[in-house]
Parts: sequence; C-alpha cells; structure tokens
Amino acid sequence: MEAEKEATSFLERKVGSGNNEKINLNRFDKYHNYLIGYNSRLDSIQAAFLRRKLKYIEEFISERRAVAKYYNSNLLNSNYVIPKETEGSRHSYYLYVLQHENSEYIMSMLGKKGIESRTYYPIPLHLQVAFRYLKCKEGMLPKTEHLCNTTFAIPIYPQIKDKERKYIVDTLIDID
Repeated sequence: MEAEKEATSFLERKVGSGNNEKINLNRFDKYHNYLIGYNSRLDSIQAAFLRRKLKYIEEFISERRAVAKYYNSNLLNSNYVIPKETEGSRHSYYLYVLQHENSEYIMSMLGKKGIESRTYYPIPLHLQVAFRYLKCKEGMLPKTEHLCNTTFAIPIYPQIKDKERKYIVDTLIDID
C-alpha cells in the first residue's frame, strides 16, 4: 500500500531525526490512521473555559435543535436523507449530516456558493491501516462504506442567522 509506505517513511524521518519536535504518531494526514491511539488536547485553561460554558449547554442544544428543525422541515420533501431521532432519544445536533448519492458534487457546489460542508469520515474504520489486523476488505461492510461516500455535514451552530440557514436550504434545494 503506497500510503502506508509513505507514512512509514514519514514516521521514520520524524522519529529517527533526533529532533525534539512534537509529532502526532497516530495521524499522517487528516483521514488516514496508521496507529491505534487517541487524541487529547484538553489542557487546564481549556477545561476551565469549558466548565464555565457547561451551564449553557442546554441552551446551545436547544438552539441547535431549532436550526435542525428548520433544516428538517425544509428538506423533508427533497432527495436528501435527513437526520432522524428515534423515540426516547434526543439529538444534540453537534453536526447536521445529510446523505445524498451526489454528495461530492453537492459539496463542491456548496463551496462555490460560500457554504462550508465536509465529510467527516470518508474512509471507514475497517479500511484504515490501523485496523488491517482485522483483515477486512473493501465490500465487507457495504452500508458503512456507502455512508462514508454519501454523507456530508452542513453548518449548524447556535448563532447561525435566519438568513444564513435560509440561504443554505435554498442552495441545497437548487443543487438537488
């Protein structure tokens, strides 16, 4: 695998170089995982900041849920698969993820219109180098692979303005 060779070479250069530069051995690039590990970036200052924000969490979730409700109602009769909540659950909408067969094209068009979108997991875990010991091959988890190829997130945050969310929905409908 070419990517694995490249990652190994990169790691050998970094680790073997004798420099004291801090490197993340788990990640060679954004979407390829070569080692099983964890990513923890919470220092005491961030923890103190987040602790103060915790008292507003319900408000933030309520605001995100209101934006999601708007998206859901306006995209319901489109070709987009919208997030669903099962009975007895409550979605926080940290991300608002849509599914569409033409997700790459849609993300490209959204970008041209100034709307940020992205796929968070384009490579399924079972196909990551870090999990090759599982001996999974492409096609073994077709639903997972399909979701990785057809899902993308659009902006959702508590402070989004009504005109911004309308612009996002109108653009999505025009592209569809």
